Amino acid sequence: MSLPGAHAGRAAPGARPRLLSVWNARFWFTQALVILTVVGVSLAEQGRAHAVDADTARLFTLLRAGALAFAFVPVLYSALTFGLEGGILTTLWLVVLVGPVLVLGAPGDLDRFIEPAILGIVLVIGTILALRVQEEREARQRAEALSVRQRLLHEVQQALAQPGAVRDRLQQLVDTVRRGLRSEEHTSELQSL
Repeated sequence: MSLPGAHAGRAAPGARPRLLSVWNARFWFTQALVILTVVGVSLAEQGRAHAVDADTARLFTLLRAGALAFAFVPVLYSALTFGLEGGILTTLWLVVLVGPVLVLGAPGDLDRFIEPAILGIVLVIGTILALRVQEEREARQRAEALSVRQRLLHEVQQALAQPGAVRDRLQQLVDTVRRGLRSEEHTSELQSL
């Protein structure tokens, strides 16, 4: 139950973005990658458990480790697509689905530590990547806001550079305010300006 879709639409300022969007195709693509990982690990485990000789069991053990390393793909995709929430929640979803297979089906003593270590590395890298993506998004938003402020400042500087621009603009502002006020009391106060 990863929650990609966190940044599928732009939220209003100050509003928390909607986390779960089951209507988003990218959400379902992430889910398909997660299921593909779980199925790969499970099939490799079943093949190893039913292997007729040691070489075949080793082959399925390697396939299982490869399928487990593939867990990085949905975490990476989710982190890049949905940011911090998507990356972390996809990682947790993978742990919930793959964890029991790892604990119950570890083929040997060494594999009991190696495979969870692989999954742990995937989780750490996914979390770091998700944090980095989040920082980049926030930096881009700050840069866009700064660009808007600089553009406004430039327009004000251009208007002030024209002779008589300030006086004309202030007169337009006073005229607008006069038209907006309906009561005579406020109009007389404005005329005294």
